[in-house]
Amino acid sequence: MTPNPPSNITIPVINHLTGSTYFLKRVDEVEPTDEMLERLIAIGNEPKVYSWIFEERLKGEAYGIEMAKGFFEMGTNGWKNHEQFVFILLTEDGSPAASIDIKTADINSAEIGYLCSIEHRGVMTNTVLAVIELAKEAGYKMLWACSMKENKESSRVLLRAGYSYNEERSTECETYNYYELELSD
Repeated sequence: MTPNPPSNITIPVINHLTGSTYFLKRVDEVEPTDEMLERLIAIGNEPKVYSWIFEERLKGEAYGIEMAKGFFEMGTNGWKNHEQFVFILLTEDGSPAASIDIKTADINSAEIGYLCSIEHRGVMTNTVLAVIELAKEAGYKMLWACSMKENKESSRVLLRAGYSYNEERSTECETYNYYELELSD
């Protein structure tokens, strides 16, 4: 059985610190404008985002236009091929604030991953909760995530969203803490 995520979604997400409303959309249903690509480049180069996600992969090179375009291409292809389900969180004026994805179509155990601009602190827990609901509706049975051990903010997001800390798996790994969430109807 493969997951069946909905199309044409615009899910409101509230920033619990500011009360601002954001909108979660499938990345394949968003047109990547030049302004949007520029904003993704800025987020990808924010110190924490860059060091936790891109520094090793990019070998110290800046997150640039090709990476931003590649994000949309990867996300669009993931949806098209039912292999990966990438969402983008937009501000009220349509500027990117965060992204989140379900990294596989394996409904029995799928990893989620996300990143968020420091400028939009307070929105990620509710974004994860929105994706959990989408995953349930699509037929997923279990989600898991990992965060770098020093990334306490991400660990708190996962715990607030209902994930459980996997002590055995985390103890075995020097780099990441692991979290999991059983989904039920």
